Amino acid sequence: MPPSAPNSLPAKVYTDAVAYILEFNGAKPSSSRLPATGDTLKGMWIQ
Repeated sequence: MPPSAPNSLPAKVYTDAVAYILEFNGAKPSSSRLPATGDTLKGMWIQ
């Protein structure tokens, strides 16, 4: 994202997009922040 320039946005932008999608789909917020590092996000499972 964006398709013409993959991985060109700061990690925070991707994290914010994931958080929004999760919230929009009914995920409840947590007391901890969603990590903005690729390795951490890659290891997460969404059930």
